[in-house]
Amino acid sequence: MIISGIHDLAQLLQSSIAPVTLISGAGLLLLSMTNRYGRAIDRIRVIVKEVQNCSLTDKERLSEQVHILYKRARLLRGVIFSGVCCILFVSITILSLFFVGFLGWSIESLAIFSFALGVLCLIVSLILFIQEVTLSLNALKIEVKTIL
Repeated sequence: MIISGIHDLAQLLQSSIAPVTLISGAGLLLLSMTNRYGRAIDRIRVIVKEVQNCSLTDKERLSEQVHILYKRARLLRGVIFSGVCCILFVSITILSLFFVGFLGWSIESLAIFSFALGVLCLIVSLILFIQEVTLSLNALKIEVKTIL
């Protein structure tokens, strides 16, 4: 149905509220994840410099930390990629809703499919984030072992 008046436009805007909210939430998650990613990368660089001037025992411990940090960075890259894909698919959803409303295109199935893909990408992103948090605790465990 092509939009014919202000009432139809208001309904179209109301139907795009949920996807826009999802974009906002995913964007905030991306901000947090890119900060964590940058922190992991910076920490790896610091540890690599420390390895050059330390004992063999410390090298083993630091090497283990670098290994975990590298895994975390790879997971965070996946989190970021999935989050960006979420935003992309939800943007396609909003765009297709407007094409349906303004141009009368019959692409409702595209809107449904792209929204489902967006939510699926968000789920993948959150699962990867849970794995990354678990790895960060493993790295902390290594650090704490030397004190205890």
